[in-house]
Amino acid sequence: MAQLLYFPDLDTKSTQLDFLQNKLVELDSTVQQLNEKIGHNLTALQTQSSRMLTQQTTCATNEQLQKELQALTPRKEKSLPIVQTSYQSSTPNRFGGGWLVIQQRYDGLLSFQRSWNAYRDGFGSVLREFWIGLQRVHRMTSARTHELVVELEDFSGNYVYARYREFEVGCGKDLYPLKKVGGYTGTASDGLKFTMMDLNNDADGNDN
Repeated sequence: MAQLLYFPDLDTKSTQLDFLQNKLVELDSTVQQLNEKIGHNLTALQTQSSRMLTQQTTCATNEQLQKELQALTPRKEKSLPIVQTSYQSSTPNRFGGGWLVIQQRYDGLLSFQRSWNAYRDGFGSVLREFWIGLQRVHRMTSARTHELVVELEDFSGNYVYARYREFEVGCGKDLYPLKKVGGYTGTASDGLKFTMMDLNNDADGNDN
């Protein structure tokens, strides 16, 4: 009769192997759950980041505009209205963010042949064509140093610009002259006293 041999070490190793296999299954399940959770969180993070970037792009000009104009609104004289705008200029794309748009013209539907008072106080709609107003520009630029970017593009897509590292517009009693312009690139022109259809203050008698 054949005799069965018993090796106790084999049972122990088999038990250990089963235990390790069960642990591997548990770990694999845990890893899968963590991967799913990470994937969900990553998707949520990407969505939130995209929303934040969109809001930043939309609100950068608006926040800057509100801070600048609210800080400069006079307390002892008639206040100019605070302009609310969500307008997005091409300027942030070419020159970085944080630019305050003071004038926009693109289709010619709004007449810029305006009176002195209109140019002083501002006119138009910030959702289309507008001019922010000379008094506002004067208050901003006289408070601290500002940069100026002037962008021009025709209907054929030809684009030129002038960028000034600092500029300042004078006060109304001096007819809002361009008092300071410096550190520019691109095209530039001399600073002249501001001129409109009913008050010619520069040397050119034809074009205002």
